[in-house]
Amino acid sequence: MKRLIVLASVLTAAPSTAATRYVSLVGAHQPPFTNGWAAAATNIQDAVDACAGGDTVLVSNGVYAGGATWAGGWTNRLAVAQAITVAAPAGPQDTVIDGNGVRCVFLTSNALVSGFTLTNGYRYGDGGGAFIAGSGVISNCVISGNRAEDYGGGVLLERGGLVTACVLCGNVAGDFGGGVYLDEGGRIEHSMIAANDAEDGAGGSGGGVFVDTTGVVFECALVTNTAKYGAAIYLASGGQVIRCAISNNVSDFGGVYAYNGGMLDACRLCNNRAEFTGAGLDLLGAHASNCIVTGNSAGGAGGVSVYSSLLYGGVVAFNRSQTDAGGVACGSGALVDRVLIVSNQAVRYGGGLKISQRGEARNCLVLNNSASSAGGVLFYAGGVLENATVSGNVASNSGGGMRFVNAGTNRNSIVYFNTCPYPSTINIEVQGAVRNERVCSTPLPAGPGNTNANPLFVDRAAGNYELLPGSPCINTGTNRAWMAGALDFAGNPRIIDGAVDMGCYEAIPEPRYCFLMVLFLPFLLTALHGRRQPLLTTTMSDESLSTRSMSCVMTSSLSVSARPKMSALSSLFTRLTVMYSTPFFSLNVMVALNLPPAPSPL
Repeated sequence: MKRLIVLASVLTAAPSTAATRYVSLVGAHQPPFTNGWAAAATNIQDAVDACAGGDTVLVSNGVYAGGATWAGGWTNRLAVAQAITVAAPAGPQDTVIDGNGVRCVFLTSNALVSGFTLTNGYRYGDGGGAFIAGSGVISNCVISGNRAEDYGGGVLLERGGLVTACVLCGNVAGDFGGGVYLDEGGRIEHSMIAANDAEDGAGGSGGGVFVDTTGVVFECALVTNTAKYGAAIYLASGGQVIRCAISNNVSDFGGVYAYNGGMLDACRLCNNRAEFTGAGLDLLGAHASNCIVTGNSAGGAGGVSVYSSLLYGGVVAFNRSQTDAGGVACGSGALVDRVLIVSNQAVRYGGGLKISQRGEARNCLVLNNSASSAGGVLFYAGGVLENATVSGNVASNSGGGMRFVNAGTNRNSIVYFNTCPYPSTINIEVQGAVRNERVCSTPLPAGPGNTNANPLFVDRAAGNYELLPGSPCINTGTNRAWMAGALDFAGNPRIIDGAVDMGCYEAIPEPRYCFLMVLFLPFLLTALHGRRQPLLTTTMSDESLSTRSMSCVMTSSLSVSARPKMSALSSLFTRLTVMYSTPFFSLNVMVALNLPPAPSPL
């Protein structure tokens, strides 16, 4: 139904002077192929060659393996070099373009091909199934069983073009981009990319998609693709991957491998496998935000490997490493910020998070991870952890919450309620020159401003690790330059009330009210204005006053940092509006009164 709607919109948008030409394997092949199916061309290329811009070619069901033309540096079963539409109303299940050893389709100049299966295409160089040069659209097609010895086994888009609502499966590239290669541009969207392979034994990359410099992969599903680097997607020096589902892909490095640029946002990566690192994401100089990375497994860094990159927001959960870093490996030059790292496992060290060298992690919630040692966090030869909450993690040996090896800095963090067999390292194990500063943990760690008091989580059993009023962790951290304008784990300002809290959550204070006597208000306004004059116009909802004084709640643009106590109420009226104006500014104050019930008449 979606295919027919797309086709109908194309046809109705065509100019009234445009012609419709027909192709059928049983047609009479009578040019110009505009007199219905009986006079239809018997191959698609002849009908296309008869077209002018804006024409439409309708292709009947069947397998089309005849007709060929030279374009794009290679022989193609079909080449379309003008703005026309070539459509198969019966759809890809019944209408096939068989490359039969040559490329199936070449498009440029805003040509549109819709509703075909493109299969058995071959190119010694690039683009085995299809090649889009600059502009052109392939929609509602199945692109399967094609091969290119270099790039783009299924389709190659060069500096533009669009593939939309397609299925790309079982295609192979000798080097890069088994399914799709986006060469300095182009976009693939709303498509299934499955079981494609970049097979080069020396390091094929991008089994599903390879993006070179620029290009967009939007709302696609990428499953069961294979490559050495980036089984699903390889981003080289740029590109964007947005709202994609990436699962069950197999590589040596990375379900998605992003090198020297590139961005992922709001993607789901699950059940991918990597022989070495980063089964979900392997980032080197890239940016990933708001991604969910679950159920992946690797030799190291089961979920995400991050070097010189940013991992921001999202969830890393239920991943497994055969060595270290069950959830996230945060290496030199990397930043991991506002990430939930939960229920990951490492066979050796760092069940949730491994930080090494100049890696940094902040505002993270690290929960219920497990490892032989360092159940939650492993510091190895450096690294910085700030404003984290590390709780509920388990080590079968030592360092239930975290372990330092050689160096590292832990600042403004809560490391509490973790588990291991040794009470002395139940939360923190220290080896080497390390720094714990403004940390809440027990036993009390050495370092300035540390505490071993209970942090007073709101409801640990229910998974709520925010801080209760009265927590020793509120306003007791060390402010840092990066906190200006930053957010805590929940998305609130990182600093409230002038001093940062320990842990990943910033406590939100109770609402503050200003309680004052109305008799003092004129003097305040006089001070603001600088001279005495009649100031107040008042309206009251109840004219029965017992006294002139009252207590009230004032809402205005004035800020008060103190929290005064409410004095006894002695007035019976319920609302007061104060309007004050000067040549310089106006002040409008609404005063709402909280009154006790009126006494019953005697």
